[in-house]
Amino acid sequence: PGSRRAVRGPTHVSELVAGVPDVFHARICNDLPRPTTAAPDDHVHKRELPYVSRSSRETPEVDILHWLQLRPNKLGSIEDYVIQLTEAAAERQVRSAFVFEHGTSEVVRRTMRERGVVAYFVDEIASLARFREFVTRLNPWGVHFHFFSQCQPLYFGAHSLLRRATIVTAHLSTDEDDETRESGVLGVARRVRRRLYATQVDRFLAVSGFVAGQLAGKGAVAPAKISLVYNGIDMRRHYVRAPSERAQLKQRVLGVEPGCPVITFVGQIEEYKGINDLLEAIPQVAARAPDVRFVFVGTGTLDDAPGMDHPAIMRLGLRDDVQDILGASDIFWAPSRWHEAFGLVIVEASAAGLPVISTNVGAIPEVIQDGVHGYLVAPGDPAALVARAFELLGDADLRQRMGTAGRERAARQFSLDDSIAATLDVYEALRAKRPRLSRGR
Repeated sequence: PGSRRAVRGPTHVSELVAGVPDVFHARICNDLPRPTTAAPDDHVHKRELPYVSRSSRETPEVDILHWLQLRPNKLGSIEDYVIQLTEAAAERQVRSAFVFEHGTSEVVRRTMRERGVVAYFVDEIASLARFREFVTRLNPWGVHFHFFSQCQPLYFGAHSLLRRATIVTAHLSTDEDDETRESGVLGVARRVRRRLYATQVDRFLAVSGFVAGQLAGKGAVAPAKISLVYNGIDMRRHYVRAPSERAQLKQRVLGVEPGCPVITFVGQIEEYKGINDLLEAIPQVAARAPDVRFVFVGTGTLDDAPGMDHPAIMRLGLRDDVQDILGASDIFWAPSRWHEAFGLVIVEASAAGLPVISTNVGAIPEVIQDGVHGYLVAPGDPAALVARAFELLGDADLRQRMGTAGRERAARQFSLDDSIAATLDVYEALRAKRPRLSRGR
């Protein structure tokens, strides 16, 4: 608003958070008053960001406001991304703040806070009123949306109402019924809605070539608006363990004997992730290889599905030490039936030096080359999972070759450092192209 006085922004991430450590505890509650006739500054400071006093004027101005329809509940790739993006952006004089859904785990919040990330946690992530208050107070020149399905109407608020550069990281997964939903009157309505939303976005960051194709096709986005920026992982977190360390991790993390083969799944315990296919395959593998253990990391509606009580299955739930679990494993499988937008955990497994058994759907073939980094099978084919598992269990040299190739591929193409650098390049290009969107307009 024109009545708002400019506030000098900090120049480094350490200055960005100085004086506002409690900003991490800010929670926008459902019962807080809606904006009335109060001045924006009064309302945002006294109501929406209750732990930052108006008189101190210490709420930081930022360059990019990240809006995430997400509540991280364990340590892993998300806080890696947020922390390293914050630090790399600060080196380029780009100041960042992040808004998550309320419900993020305390350990994730504490980890980000200790690393100097400015983050807020809100109950109504798709509320235009909440969004406007954050943009008004933090005054970014750009808004970057992530995991955005319920937040698409906010594109209009960011782009047309508040006149900010609008960036969207697109994670467009599909299932086998997607073509059916595109037919008829409802399908037409979906396509029209996507085209309208696309007009409100300055740049889409597609996390894979598969997603880029979805945007250009069903999303009706002009190719010039799409940048391919693969998801990345921290190669320092996920690395190949020496045989002695792997044996120690088997005992310490999993409680199994060092010579016991371990096949691991990490993800949501849901049908679309191929869990039923695994539950059909596991008894067949265990019958011929009774010393193999099958680890499941994650939760979902199939936690108590028939077959989950097999004596060879180890159910670990949500864990903050996935890198150590992968380090204790010998094979990773991810038999998704869903057309994955990327397959981040598959890359993590490859970076840990594990051969991967997965399916040839979505973006997974961009991550795993069949016969090189592992094997790709058709979705919904438990027999193929069994056959490929036995090939790898019976050939340690093959496991090592595929694991080494996967690690090299992950380092070359899917590093978090490269992904963040590409994202920051997009910010710079947008600001140079549309300087009127920067502050002081």
